[in-house]
Amino acid sequence: MINANTNLILLIDLDGTVVTANENACERYGKTLDTIKGLNIFSLMVPEQATSRKKIVDTDIRSKQPVWYFEEIEGIFYGSIVYPILDDKGVVKNYSVFVQDATPFKLAEKSLINSEKSFRALAENANDGIILIKMDGNIVYVNRCFGKICEYNYLGLQKSSINNLIETTEREKLRERLGENPIPNRFELNLITKSGLTVPVEVTAAKTIWQGQPVFIMVVRDITSQKQTEANLIRKQIKLEYSVKIRTKQLMETNNALSVLARNIDHKAKETQKQTVRIINSKILPIIERFQKSKDFAEHWTEFDLLKVNLKELTSHPTSEPATISMLTTAELRVASMIKNGFNNSEIARRLFVSVNTVKTHRRNIRKKLHIRNSKINLASYLRAKMR
Repeated sequence: MINANTNLILLIDLDGTVVTANENACERYGKTLDTIKGLNIFSLMVPEQATSRKKIVDTDIRSKQPVWYFEEIEGIFYGSIVYPILDDKGVVKNYSVFVQDATPFKLAEKSLINSEKSFRALAENANDGIILIKMDGNIVYVNRCFGKICEYNYLGLQKSSINNLIETTEREKLRERLGENPIPNRFELNLITKSGLTVPVEVTAAKTIWQGQPVFIMVVRDITSQKQTEANLIRKQIKLEYSVKIRTKQLMETNNALSVLARNIDHKAKETQKQTVRIINSKILPIIERFQKSKDFAEHWTEFDLLKVNLKELTSHPTSEPATISMLTTAELRVASMIKNGFNNSEIARRLFVSVNTVKTHRRNIRKKLHIRNSKINLASYLRAKMR
């Protein structure tokens, strides 16, 4: 059974004689079980070590209670327990020694101490409040910044409870947040300062180990300025929305007024247009047509045609398709008017003081613009129908 144990185990008489040992103990001292039996255990130690061990054994025998101790030998840490073995009368007859390699534990302990030193150095220079609390809410560490936020001496807070710094409703809120798994990355909390003021803070929390105990670490940031900024933005937004509402109402009223004005103007424009069309059709065009029928004005037929075309274009409805004749240029309209009145190319060229080729070019352009693709269509007849 003792050989199955990874510790070093020895059973020793009161005078220090080894009664038995397990294989690990024999290997540690470089002996076999037969050679280690009967040896005085203190003879296997250097004088200083033997003296300290004898004191431990004497304490163990006198107190009849197990004694724990640690020691370092050649860079290796050992954790040992001297356990007294009593007879039926309660007298110590011998004792057992259990020795374990405690190097990993000691190194971890040193690492933890170094980590805590590093943590303290970092926390004391942090711009945010840092607090460590136990599962029951008792504070085990706070930095200066946290004390400043709460208006307390940070050293005095280390013996207090987080419950003293928050209202009852906030305590329940904090317990719920810390009880969630996983803990929310960020949440807000209201702290009560020494002067009784409420300070809104943003908390980032996590679970960790501090001096061998599970604790919550919370990084606390004062968000008073942020909350004030948010409140100002909300007030400005409400004010802006009200201004927009009033302005929208004013614009709607203005738009309604403009709509009424536009309808009145449109109505007047339509009435004016109707009156213009009526005057042109009933009074002006008949006069032009009478002039056209008079032989005294035969040389001005072309101008009369141009005048009629322009007047008809002026009186046409703005949404209707433009008159085809109006697509012609002034020179083309002159040629078209003469063709309509029966003039040939030579006569047109002589009257307009242009070459016959120019007249032919005008003819081709007129046909093209009027979409007369069939050469069998008589241009003069077509123009007489269009230029009435």
